[in-house]
Amino acid sequence: LDIEDADYSKTESEEIIGLPGDHYLNQMSKKGYHNVPEDQMLQRDSRPSLTQAAACSETLCLEKIRLHTTVNISEIRDISLASQSFQCKLRLYCLWQLDYESICSSFAKYSDKARVHGHYCSLEPEEAEEFLKKVPHPTLQLFNTSEVTCLDDIPCIRLYPQKGGAVLMNMGYIATFSEHYELENFPFDTQQLTIDLRLDNPNTWNMFDVSVHAVMFHKNSLSLPEWTVRAPIVKRHSMKLRNVNIHLMVTRKPTYYMTNNVGMMI
Repeated sequence: LDIEDADYSKTESEEIIGLPGDHYLNQMSKKGYHNVPEDQMLQRDSRPSLTQAAACSETLCLEKIRLHTTVNISEIRDISLASQSFQCKLRLYCLWQLDYESICSSFAKYSDKARVHGHYCSLEPEEAEEFLKKVPHPTLQLFNTSEVTCLDDIPCIRLYPQKGGAVLMNMGYIATFSEHYELENFPFDTQQLTIDLRLDNPNTWNMFDVSVHAVMFHKNSLSLPEWTVRAPIVKRHSMKLRNVNIHLMVTRKPTYYMTNNVGMMI
């Protein structure tokens, strides 16, 4: 989804980016700030610091730090009309600009490692825990869930030293989401499976503007016997830029229902 489009107040985008098979982290890097041409970049001295962003008015959204968020869907399970819910295995990737060396000079060692490897530095779990204690960071909540299991004890973190610095943080989940299904066109219906994504840390939510960069699907999530997965829709539902809904669109395969339910009754 086009993160450079300023007109995203209602619908982010339905445009598919990248080539099939291209890794989502590569796509995030290509669309993210550190591969944007220099003349389009916010320079280190001109972009808002964490302190400035925290103090900005709710109405001055452009002063916030853009939080590029990618939702990677690994599996879609148990679309249940009876319990009005569905289950999803997913991973959230968040990328934002941050001059982390200015916060703690010892973090320069990570930049040195990144330059040796040519691009980024992946932090070990104990390093990531130390980093998050010292750096104000966003936290995202899957708001419309009835049950959530985190797959990581500590978020996985990559640090990028280029163009003033950036952080890429990711966390995996298995979650059961509540959903209201419309059955007027059953068994020829299309359903929206909604993931309500919200900034939920009151200490940092005024610092960031959450913007969904892409929704990506693993091939396993597209192999549903009863449903066909369509292109998702991303909508912003909060003028404070804290709340984005990802609608996973699925269409029922009527032949599956006719064969496995009606056919067995004849």
